[in-house]
Amino acid sequence: MWPKVGVEQQGGFMFGVSFRLRRMVAVCLLVIPVSVIFGGSAADESRALWVNGAQSIFKVSPVNGTPQLELAGLPQVEALAVDQRNANVWVYSHRHLWAFDSHGRQLVNDWLFREIRGDDPVGMVVDGQAGNLWIGMQTRLYRLNLDGKVKATIDLNHGIEGLTLDPTRSHLWVAERRQLAVRDKDGNTVFTVPLESAPQAMAYDSSLDQVWVVSGHTVSRYDASGNQVFTIRKSGDINRHIAPDGQGGLWAAGDTALSYIDNSGNLAFTLTPFAGDPDHDGDIEHRGRIVDLVSDPLNHTAWVAGARYLEQYATDSTLKQTIDVRSFTESNPDCPSGSGPAEHSSGDRSDRCDRERWGGWQGFWFGDNGVRHVALYVDTLPPTIAITAAGDLTYTNRNKPTFAVVWADAGSGVDSTTLKVTSDGVPLPVNCLAGDSGAECNVASALQDGTYTLSTTVADYAGNKSKPASLTFTIDTVPPPLPGGAFVGFTPGPAGSVTLIGQAGGVTADVAGVIITDIRTGQTVTGTVNGDGSYSVSVPGTTSDEFAVAFTDLAGNVSAPFYMHGNDVPLQLAITAPAAGANIPGDVLNVFGTVQAPANTGITVNGVPAVLSGGQWVANNLSLAPGASTLTVTATTSGGLTATRTLNVSRAGSSSLILNATPTAVGVLPLAVTFEYQFLSQTAPQSLRIDYSGSGNFVDVSDPTAALSYMYSTPGIYVVTLILTDANYVQYQAQLGVVVQDVEQLDALFQGIWGDMTTALVGGNKAAAMNELGSVAVQKYGQVFDALMSDMPSIVKGFSPLLRSSLSGVVAEYAIVRTQNGKRMLYFLYFVKDGDGIWRLDSM
Repeated sequence: MWPKVGVEQQGGFMFGVSFRLRRMVAVCLLVIPVSVIFGGSAADESRALWVNGAQSIFKVSPVNGTPQLELAGLPQVEALAVDQRNANVWVYSHRHLWAFDSHGRQLVNDWLFREIRGDDPVGMVVDGQAGNLWIGMQTRLYRLNLDGKVKATIDLNHGIEGLTLDPTRSHLWVAERRQLAVRDKDGNTVFTVPLESAPQAMAYDSSLDQVWVVSGHTVSRYDASGNQVFTIRKSGDINRHIAPDGQGGLWAAGDTALSYIDNSGNLAFTLTPFAGDPDHDGDIEHRGRIVDLVSDPLNHTAWVAGARYLEQYATDSTLKQTIDVRSFTESNPDCPSGSGPAEHSSGDRSDRCDRERWGGWQGFWFGDNGVRHVALYVDTLPPTIAITAAGDLTYTNRNKPTFAVVWADAGSGVDSTTLKVTSDGVPLPVNCLAGDSGAECNVASALQDGTYTLSTTVADYAGNKSKPASLTFTIDTVPPPLPGGAFVGFTPGPAGSVTLIGQAGGVTADVAGVIITDIRTGQTVTGTVNGDGSYSVSVPGTTSDEFAVAFTDLAGNVSAPFYMHGNDVPLQLAITAPAAGANIPGDVLNVFGTVQAPANTGITVNGVPAVLSGGQWVANNLSLAPGASTLTVTATTSGGLTATRTLNVSRAGSSSLILNATPTAVGVLPLAVTFEYQFLSQTAPQSLRIDYSGSGNFVDVSDPTAALSYMYSTPGIYVVTLILTDANYVQYQAQLGVVVQDVEQLDALFQGIWGDMTTALVGGNKAAAMNELGSVAVQKYGQVFDALMSDMPSIVKGFSPLLRSSLSGVVAEYAIVRTQNGKRMLYFLYFVKDGDGIWRLDSM
């Protein structure tokens, strides 16, 4: 069955029946194919054939020729047009205008007796994109909006022969006497094209973006700028209707013949429609006359209309389908089986059932009640699609990224099963949950870190494919590295705060933010990193507080934290000896330098720990390979920051004199050092000279076997120089750095390590506490901290102050007292240097 809708005029004028809805049984419409989009809504129709006959307009399925809707009670229709963008149908009759949606719902009903002069319009086209309805009437062109209101009246010098629309540019092509005038969406003339003969038919071809024109004895095409790009001499009966086939060809009709011109410009065939008509009324000429022609740009077929029949032809001349419009009336159960008129209880008379008003079939053939107009809606507009995401997908740390697509379609609706996703042109498997307006998707298989260009397309139920939407993004699952220690440090900030300053170039280009946490208070502050890598972030706290600092990158990765105190300044590391490019006369080398760094900072030279005192450091008796060598010096803070310097030297020969100290060249005040030397020569030594302090004051030693001892009472690094003279009066020189450390400074360092660890434990910050432990202690105490963390505030509160037991240059012994079960217990703690030269708590 199909709905029948009566059509009403404004102003009290009524044509046909009153507004009503009647349903007529048609079994073929009981089963409606529905496409489900993962739980979304069903798709709309992608094609509709609108047929005007008698006082009705039928919406007919182009698939099977069955009527789906009837707009009844219309006067004689003078113009019929379809809005291809919005799927609405427009009807004009005697200065009356209607518009209906695809379901027959009335959108516009206007009586335009003052605004429009004359009847029988030459053409009517709809520009859904610009919101215009154009009506050509003799020498006037009317522009209406889609509410049916006349917005402009344009008087022309010549009569209008036809209209066609270029919807891409909203250009209206007007066929006038021996010219084509192209107007913009406001009706302004863009250009004109002169013709040798008056135009007879005109149609825009979206597949070519050109306009076909039948004029005189030719069929021509013009591009969007009005240039003629093709012309052939027309043959036979081509003078009334033309319709592009959607693939560069053209359907053309005359009074009784249908012709097809292929995309090469050749006339493929000419045929006579309705040849199989079984009726034999008296007027064969009128019975076979063509009244209208439309084409389907997607399947390239043509629908040709006569007074009674519609026939569908393929481009190979095959007759695909024949529709007998008279069957729409005869199949209506509201019409009685008898030949007389049908009376209804409401008193109105069904004009379609009244054979007298149809004037018999003779009147039908002459066009009084037969088919007058045909319009075809085909969804040719592709859907639109865009890629969105909950956040900025330009960078992501997920190797199965999630993204969203949104789509829209003005016609048949989006078929979500056609969603295609590619990565750099290669199909990308995704899992999607789709709805009416889009889908949420995630990549099915993990992607490697790198940059990808994601592209998506989707099609509607008519098969129109969207333009691709693309997005380039980077997958980065690697946390950013720590900044160089030379680029970051604290300065005093506003009252009760300190400010972390980062210099430009200190972090990688993808670092976007910095996170600072005061270990003592647990308060966290975030800041933004500038494009050049600089930043300045103030955080509440004191200069003695320890802070955990981490960086976030554009993908959301968070770096491992590093630790600084509020009085730490940027690392400054220098090599003072040897000089760059030095030629070392031996296979052992002492390296000296300076550093500005936190107290608990270690330095290595080619992986060998150096020794610090104050702002100086030394690495003694390093082995040097023959030839050129690179010295790599790295300073590492206990918090994890580093600074590196390199120096190139070369070795010439082997060392003949090597100076050593026993038991060590490193110790605390007062430090007694005994020096020994190795003389690797066949010649016996004769005498020695030694400078114990690096001051240039040498002590002469006549006996080369005499003991060499010295007591150091002031902290610092002393460069000891030994000069040996052999029996041949040849001199040899060797040096050694002696490091003398201050007890109180070391004690302050160990007290600080202990204080940082216990503060972190009280605050529940296990990571900060573990940072103070050596590698063995980390393995031993990690689970202990986990088990006792909730009790740590009370446990730490029961510790006595840290008690110093003994100190040396390589190990420190301390103790604490804790009362347990009423007994005072003594626990020893040991600090040792790790492989980076940093003091760590080794056991407790």
